[in-house]
Amino acid sequence: MDSAQKTTVLWLSLLVALVDAQNTQPVQISVFYETLCGDSRHFIVDELKPAWDKFGSALDIQFIPFGKAHSNSDGSFVCQHGPNECRGNLIDSCVLSKLPKGGAQVKYVADRMEQPSSSDDEVQKHAEEAGVSWSDVISCTNAVVGRNLQLEAERETKTRTPGPKFVPTVIFNNVYNQQLQTEIQRGGFDRILCQNFMLC
Repeated sequence: MDSAQKTTVLWLSLLVALVDAQNTQPVQISVFYETLCGDSRHFIVDELKPAWDKFGSALDIQFIPFGKAHSNSDGSFVCQHGPNECRGNLIDSCVLSKLPKGGAQVKYVADRMEQPSSSDDEVQKHAEEAGVSWSDVISCTNAVVGRNLQLEAERETKTRTPGPKFVPTVIFNNVYNQQLQTEIQRGGFDRILCQNFMLC
């Protein structure tokens, strides 16, 4: 083998190693959603959950239940779909804070969003199925910890998204990308994972 061939082999080996190294790091996905939002429901149930089932450990998913809500100086919150959504967002913040990241959170949010309900009984069922005590959830929602979780969700939403203009907003590897967001709005989440993150 001459020196040009050795150099080519070396570069190809480095390229393969680089691609392998990129593929070993999970894709970080932040999902900014609202509990009574139909578009959030569609994305989580019809796109995110199937992608988790397909790619699992290659995804590192963070859920931020807040969306287009905002806090008031009196400590209350106003939500796009009304007070029941504010309560749902608060409950989800509390439940998610008690679950490990990964499959447990994905399952809880997908199950809960499959039939979004403002009924505490329905949400309680999903929380308890996830292994979270409902009394712990209620304690969280009635305490300063729940409010602080929602204030943190608001801070993350306002600093990491452009608004958000659309809910759900999805961020990959901590960087907002309008082209990827537009593709998600068209139902292309799986395509993004395959084409942009080489998961297929």
